[in-house]
Amino acid sequence: MSAVVVRGVGRSFGDRRVLRDIDLTVEAGEFLVIVGQSGCGKSTLLRALGGLDAGHVGDVAVDGRVAFGFQDARLLPWARVWQNVVFGVKGSKQELRRQAVAVLAEVGLERHADAWPATLSGGEAQRVALARALTRDPSVLLLDEPFGALDALTRLKMQSLVNGLWRERGFAVVLVTHDVEEAILLADRIAVLDRGIVADRLEVDLERPRSRTDERFEALRVRVLEDLGVSDVDATLSARDDARVPA
Repeated sequence: MSAVVVRGVGRSFGDRRVLRDIDLTVEAGEFLVIVGQSGCGKSTLLRALGGLDAGHVGDVAVDGRVAFGFQDARLLPWARVWQNVVFGVKGSKQELRRQAVAVLAEVGLERHADAWPATLSGGEAQRVALARALTRDPSVLLLDEPFGALDALTRLKMQSLVNGLWRERGFAVVLVTHDVEEAILLADRIAVLDRGIVADRLEVDLERPRSRTDERFEALRVRVLEDLGVSDVDATLSARDDARVPA
């Protein structure tokens, strides 16, 4: 059963054609990662999948509820953490708080239910945003570079959290990222976007949890980098720069 079906999707902004004839299928419970260089159309495609951009041509069909996670946690500063989690959900205050605390427990933040967003770290804010998405009980979770602004250690923890929630809840995930290793660590399949088209599709047939030292992991990494037109040396230097970003 397919969770997402995309056929012939294109998108233009004025004279600039961002997406061209995109065909993709995401099966129920599958983890698809979309990688590509900046400006290749990754986020534009994700917005089309989530119904946030009606300006595309072609067909997008999503089976079930969709929840969205962004690079910016987008929390309301005047609302408590638990209120952010259930924002837009109907119900009594008591019931909504109970729901919020339950889902916050899934991301390890139940003790922060009554905190203000300004008191949270970047990783904690992203976990609240993830909890907000989980409250919708999605069939499809769309994530647009949600770890991009985090330091290297926090990003690893968030990757592990998302992987665990995906395995436990069984929803389909479509994750957009520029991080090739992140893609291989998490994905069942990887779609490489280049200048608005799907340039390559790769099955990630590796046991979980995955090790970066696995020869098959390295072979996939090299292939994706080649698809992206990036040398291994350039990628190594970029990874070292990311690791220096302070918490």
